[in-house]
Amino acid sequence: MSDLFNKAWRRYKNSVYKDCHDNVARYYDKIQKEKFDYVIIGEVWNHYTSDNIINKLGDARSEALSRQRIEVVMRKAMGIIIKSGAKPVIIKTIYIAPKEYVPCFYQNVKLRAHNKDASCERGVWNGDGSDWFNQLFKQLKTEYPSLIIIDPKRVQCSGKNCVTEIDGIPIYQ
Repeated sequence: MSDLFNKAWRRYKNSVYKDCHDNVARYYDKIQKEKFDYVIIGEVWNHYTSDNIINKLGDARSEALSRQRIEVVMRKAMGIIIKSGAKPVIIKTIYIAPKEYVPCFYQNVKLRAHNKDASCERGVWNGDGSDWFNQLFKQLKTEYPSLIIIDPKRVQCSGKNCVTEIDGIPIYQ
């Protein structure tokens, strides 16, 4: 998504997050020059649901404009990936760790308890939090049938409960 910048106003005063932008431009170059079977795009998609998405400094900002800009670059990405001969893969956001998970996890580590009582193991899931992205992914799948969409929550969550570790191994960094 090299045509976009995430304008994180608190962190980058009067500037943009250029490192991410430049990395994506390098990835596009690699996709076009090298032969890949699949190109995987994964994000914490909810980070892109605000008015922070711009094409250049000074752009008007609104959530609606951010969504338009994301749609344009997602379609551009699909085109570049498919033209290269690769299949595009979108990984939806994993279940985000509950706020109490990190303190609970570290408390168990300090006590060498290894989460014996499973107190850190599950969280309650109330949906993705972004129906807009789900709709966008469905539209992209219709427009680009070779697109593969992977939802980690299909493995991570059952009903309203989501695991935060598998076989005692935390799934968060």
